[in-house]
Amino acid sequence: KILLSLLFLFIVCQLWAQTIVKSNCYQTDFEDISEHKNWVLNSGPKGEKCPNRWFFGVAGANNGTAGLFVSGDEGATCNYVASPVSVVSYRSLTLDEGDYVISFDWQAGGMFGADGLYVCWVPASEEDRLKSVTSSFVQDFVPEFALDFGKDSLGLGQHIWNVSVDTIHSDGTPHFLVVVWKNSVAGISAPAACIDNIFINELNGCVRPSNLRVSLKGDEALFQWDGDADSYQVKCRNVESREWIEFDKVTTKYVEVKGLYEGIVSFFVRAKCGDFYSPWISYDK
Repeated sequence: KILLSLLFLFIVCQLWAQTIVKSNCYQTDFEDISEHKNWVLNSGPKGEKCPNRWFFGVAGANNGTAGLFVSGDEGATCNYVASPVSVVSYRSLTLDEGDYVISFDWQAGGMFGADGLYVCWVPASEEDRLKSVTSSFVQDFVPEFALDFGKDSLGLGQHIWNVSVDTIHSDGTPHFLVVVWKNSVAGISAPAACIDNIFINELNGCVRPSNLRVSLKGDEALFQWDGDADSYQVKCRNVESREWIEFDKVTTKYVEVKGLYEGIVSFFVRAKCGDFYSPWISYDK
């Protein structure tokens, strides 16, 4: 019974288009409105006074109708204004002790050297420090608890969606998953930060595909990758369209896609290893 319960838990953690909160996983695409209430948006006494603030809505969605994003026009768009802020939002999570993989979709424009998007894993005992400010200097908790993401670091100037992946450690006590957007008065390069499809699961050895490559010809594409998984999930779309083309249970290391039309195309693929999934990895052509 214990093994069956664990197997069910792992399968449930992979379900698409909902929020999953368990002692060893967390997943949300922000489509579940009740999940929004679990986030503290624009924390601190100055949070709601910030000219650029965090919102939920379609302007921050990679797919679906909701994402978490920064807006300077009351959530109408993901544009921002050149008024200094370092604005904080967070969600409480308590995960079993162990190591976890975290991934999420994101995009952010911003001015290099002046603006920034940060994701932090902060002990609950530090909650008093998680305050938004009307200043372009990040709070001291950011460099202390910000995730690094290695080669997938959250550099700015990304006007198309990306996937970033890192690992976190839980000691079994409550922590906060924290997102911080800061901008200065140096100028504007929209969009502001947009985050969607957060995925946290136990580090299970299901390796992401690698060596992604694409050949385009008209509205057709050959999308290929390397890997040794049982099967793969693939999705892609032209960035001008909100319509996804999706493939499930792909047992080859390629898919042929038609109907993408001309323009920049975003491709996403993740591995399925038994009952586990790897994080998504993305490629733009």
